[in-house]
Amino acid sequence: MRFDANSREGVNSWEELHPEYAHQVLTDLHAKNLIEDVYRAIPQVLQVYKALPLPVLKADFFRYLILLAKGGVYSDIDTVALKSIPDWMPEWFQNDDVGLIVGIEADPNRADWDQWYSRRVQFCQWTILAKAGHPVLRRIVEKITMEGLQMIHNQTLTELKANDVVEFTGPGPWTDMVFSSMNTLSQEYDECISWRNFTGITEPKQVSDIIVLPITSLSPGCGHMGSKGIHDPSAFVQHKFKGKVSSDCRYKIAKVNRFMEALSPISLKRALNPLLALIRSRTGVRIHDTLCNDDSNGISILRF
Repeated sequence: MRFDANSREGVNSWEELHPEYAHQVLTDLHAKNLIEDVYRAIPQVLQVYKALPLPVLKADFFRYLILLAKGGVYSDIDTVALKSIPDWMPEWFQNDDVGLIVGIEADPNRADWDQWYSRRVQFCQWTILAKAGHPVLRRIVEKITMEGLQMIHNQTLTELKANDVVEFTGPGPWTDMVFSSMNTLSQEYDECISWRNFTGITEPKQVSDIIVLPITSLSPGCGHMGSKGIHDPSAFVQHKFKGKVSSDCRYKIAKVNRFMEALSPISLKRALNPLLALIRSRTGVRIHDTLCNDDSNGISILRF
């Protein structure tokens, strides 16, 4: 497999800092074959995945699908690991208590934030750590599958354009599903959990089994929104937005590593059975999301 200099730097960084992990670098063809094998028992998922008209949509959907089924660490090909994963964890961290680790991509504290981002606090997708079968992954896969099936039925799926990605498979619904799961799983908060609980954080914050990293951790060096430089102790991954492999590779390549050994994997059947049951019971029905029901919940639909 041929890499440009940026991609090779990223691949090398992950392998050098995590020699004990199993690393896989996947082209779009490898990803397609893997998803067809893993999800052959859920034809609705395969139908939507194959029908997605843009490579970036498939790339987004793939990361959720593979982490739901296998667990581990997904990171885009153009990310550079700055610190090994065990060094990301605060002193209070307990492996058994964590099922998902996400980072803040955007935290725009400005009046016109909705002109630039889809959520007031937005979680990034270029690096995700998860246990197989995690409820956030199940929710996002179910959401994309159900909406995709509806669009196939309405013959509108092929009309999707690049500007639609953010709200269909991108950071918009991904952020929604994280907050939705927090509000479902957590028993510690009396009020609805929203962006207000995470804006401006400078240390990792945990809700239920979900850890949210501050903006510097996965978005260092962006120069605004409180992000510090790549040499800051809390900078873990640098995203260079320059992923490119051989000419026949149509989207950023995935690295799927084994999540820390202490996070025991579950069987594929156990990971996917809840999703299978949900999709069978809800075919043609839009799923319900547990989000804050107010006028200032930090959600905007970007229009171009």
